[in-house]
Amino acid sequence: MNLIIGQLAKWKCNVPRVIARVNDPKNEIIFKALGIDETISSTRVIMNVIEQELPSSGFLPLMPLTGSHLELIEAEVLLGAPSAGKTIGGLGLPRGTAVGGIVRKGGVIHADDDMRLEVGDRLVILAPTKDEAEVRKALSG
Repeated sequence: MNLIIGQLAKWKCNVPRVIARVNDPKNEIIFKALGIDETISSTRVIMNVIEQELPSSGFLPLMPLTGSHLELIEAEVLLGAPSAGKTIGGLGLPRGTAVGGIVRKGGVIHADDDMRLEVGDRLVILAPTKDEAEVRKALSG
């Protein structure tokens, strides 16, 4: 029903920006494809709250990128992690994965394959959703 009302508001009433509630996060792409500007998924909000309360392994999927099969991930290089001391190119990340940047000591550093990771580094990663487990394994073991 949210989809139909949103489309009517957009096309018949010329509402410039339509936001709709989505019950199933998998349907967000459909809503976007059918003209809804923004979606809010209560399921995703609750999931994010639960994830933030769980003990952290230094790996946090932040959000899927709408209209693609990619997601944004934040990962911290923890003491004793297999990624500590390795170069980005030496991590063995899955094909189609890119490290967008590294936050080190409060500053942002450009990430390239020769960059050696240090304990405490926070990586911003763009990865195919299907490869999330492989990315986690490459970084955390």
